[in-house]
Amino acid sequence: MVHMTYIRFLRDQWAQIPLINGDLSARSILLTGAGSGLGLEAAAHLAAMRSQWLFLTHRNLGGFQPAFAALRNGPSQTMHLDLTSFASVRKIASEAGAANIDTFVGNATLATRNFAKTEDGWETVLQVNYLSNALLFILLLPHLIKNSSPDSPARAIFLSSYGHHFVNTSKLPKGNSILNCLNDPAYCTPVVMRNRYDVSKIMVADELASRLRHNTPISIMSVNPGFCHSRLTRETESTPFGKLVVGSFKRLVAHPTEEGSRTIVHAVATPDPRRFHGQYITGCQIAGKSDFLATLEGLHETTQRETIEVLGKADPRVGDIIKAHLDCEQ
Repeated sequence: MVHMTYIRFLRDQWAQIPLINGDLSARSILLTGAGSGLGLEAAAHLAAMRSQWLFLTHRNLGGFQPAFAALRNGPSQTMHLDLTSFASVRKIASEAGAANIDTFVGNATLATRNFAKTEDGWETVLQVNYLSNALLFILLLPHLIKNSSPDSPARAIFLSSYGHHFVNTSKLPKGNSILNCLNDPAYCTPVVMRNRYDVSKIMVADELASRLRHNTPISIMSVNPGFCHSRLTRETESTPFGKLVVGSFKRLVAHPTEEGSRTIVHAVATPDPRRFHGQYITGCQIAGKSDFLATLEGLHETTQRETIEVLGKADPRVGDIIKAHLDCEQ
């Protein structure tokens, strides 16, 4: 296990992320959260690399269209996706699944310290970053497999962060009902919610990669773009003090948004995706897993059963897909 230090963090932040070039004319890509920040910059790169087809999703299509118009280059389509809604996830999976998708990039994310529940009854960050991403991947899984081969594996890329290195594992839920605990307002104190983004983003990739059956031609990766200029910190920066502190920190160490997006492009374009399967990637390099992930492994069996139950209620196809392609107890 790797112990992240602030010196190592700064070293990674000040290292330049390489610019990847290449031809993606053989790849059809679904990129979520493409309307701003890292997603928009990644979309521009992927369009310039002439992907066979580029499916771009955003929660607010009206605000997205002007930005997208500037990067059109080849076959592409914009679609509405609201990860706070399982119904929206089901719809996008059906639309994208009808195409020859072979690359899924789960970039859309949410970071907030405020507790709120979605219409589906789940804490918002938990649903957006974990449950809905897992549901979308599972529903896309048969299509990804169909459009892959041993020589050209499909890819599932989930955006992560440094934050899980600094999670206080003593605050993780224990017992036989972990998701219900994570969904309980009494448990979700400001301290717990502060770590929710970091925990939820790494959980989905780590859990799915560990369950994918051997020799399935898909590589699942957890990609950390580093600390970048983006709107993820807008809540913290909404106060004068937060704006001063976070803004100053960004000026000192944050990657430009475009540079951070190169990590997404690298994961999509790497000629050897098998090498990165099940790995946590920082700066386009495999990085050691944290103590948090070792602790998470002990929770896998419980979270797996609960997640399957929740997602099975959200979409009846989940059970059959899991039975066919993932090593999970049901």
